[in-house]
Amino acid sequence: MKKLIPVLFIALISGCATSSGPDTKTTAAAKPQAAPAAMSAEAAKAISQAQADVKAANSHDALWIPAKVDLKKAEEAAAKGDNAAAIKQAKQASEMAQLGIQQLKYPLTAMPK
Repeated sequence: MKKLIPVLFIALISGCATSSGPDTKTTAAAKPQAAPAAMSAEAAKAISQAQADVKAANSHDALWIPAKVDLKKAEEAAAKGDNAAAIKQAKQASEMAQLGIQQLKYPLTAMPK
């Protein structure tokens, strides 16, 4: 009986190590993945302009956080193939970056005493 217990234990462990279900590697590889949609020329132009504007604002230490956030959202939307959202977010990023640079021209205000 003592010899039978280790044999049953090994059989139990080896049985658990193998699976009778489908192989997840071959199942995942068999599923076709949709290719991301191509970015339109207008979206690419808007994102390129937004990247340049954000870079310029950053170099002047005038970058507003919403400009950076909007640029990231535009890039993410473009990666998903949502050209309309990419253009909208890129334009907002450009506007915020340009406003940040323009704010540098405002007169400094004195602190009240």
